[in-house]
Amino acid sequence: MDAGDLEKYVERLEQRVEILAKENAALTMTLNKIMRENLKYKSEIKNLEKKLSLMDADTPVRFDPKVQEY
Repeated sequence: MDAGDLEKYVERLEQRVEILAKENAALTMTLNKIMRENLKYKSEIKNLEKKLSLMDADTPVRFDPKVQEY
């Protein structure tokens, strides 16, 4: 490999590194967005679980027909 070929090779490597850096940045942004959504959904699930536990804690009032006759 002569100096010209080596220079072109290094230039292509630098371009590839730049492309990979941009792809990495885009993937990082996507991952962060997904992680934020995940936290939001976890919070929503927790709130729904609390509501469900409150609903389960409320025992329904049942009227005994025999008692109502008196």
